[in-house]
Amino acid sequence: MKKTLIWILGIVFTISVAVYQKMTGPTYPYKQDVTLNDKDYSLKFSRSGQTIPDDMSKPYVMVLKLKEPGITAMLKYRRYPTKDEFKIAPFVFKGDRYEAELPQQPAAGKLEYTAMVSDGKNVYNIPRQVIRFKDPVPLHWLIPHIFFMFLAMLFSNVAAFMAIFRIGDLTQAAQKGWAKLKPNNFVSVTIWTAVFLAIGGLWLGPVVQKHAFGDYWTGVPFGWDLTDNKTLIAAIFWAVALFMNSRKPSRFWTVTAAVVMLAIYAIPHSMFGSELDPETGKVIQGMILINPYGIFNSAIFITF
Repeated sequence: MKKTLIWILGIVFTISVAVYQKMTGPTYPYKQDVTLNDKDYSLKFSRSGQTIPDDMSKPYVMVLKLKEPGITAMLKYRRYPTKDEFKIAPFVFKGDRYEAELPQQPAAGKLEYTAMVSDGKNVYNIPRQVIRFKDPVPLHWLIPHIFFMFLAMLFSNVAAFMAIFRIGDLTQAAQKGWAKLKPNNFVSVTIWTAVFLAIGGLWLGPVVQKHAFGDYWTGVPFGWDLTDNKTLIAAIFWAVALFMNSRKPSRFWTVTAAVVMLAIYAIPHSMFGSELDPETGKVIQGMILINPYGIFNSAIFITF
């Protein structure tokens, strides 16, 4: 019963952390509550766009799901980070939504934009946002990557709870063979955590990165991509925990690796991610100083 509760707690905790990380990430859509024609709406403004590699001349379509004719809405945009002149992209009503066309950017390229929405009485100026583009990632790579990273976080949490509450039969931890891998004590769960992190983060992660932004690895020693470096730090700590537990059960190192993993997952995804330098055409690392709760909102507002 105690082990079952630990696994349930681990699942709930993992889902909560995953939702938090996704919703606080700089590529999560910006939300704005508005009142138009005396009706309340929650509008979403994209901060992640997918390229069409076969035809880069096609525009990226920004969509506002708004079934309300007679609304005036437009975007003011330019390449980021540049001092280009701002351009205007009006939203056009399509019957059940509004669409505005933005020029596609190469993978890791960005546009900064503001938006204005008005019903004639109320005017809403959406603060500066940044949208980053990425190439399509095949689902047969993306889904396993997400799956194994989720498993790594789940097993990390369970290993920590088992170590903290001293749950599990450690006699199997000293055995050799498959008996040692049964996930009923923190030592065996430590092993599985390291395996899942290696598969999801050190193998599938670079493959997804290559498809999306053109490089397998942009962390240390080749760059400062925070997502790659977070994975590297987590892998180092779990490798140490795995080594220490191979000698004798070590609650300290398992809990330490799990705490580091949790701290890493608390950092919003895609911070200091790949960014295209518009002047050189090279992919560098940058930072989008915005999230949906305004924690990192820029003090610069562009108005129409």
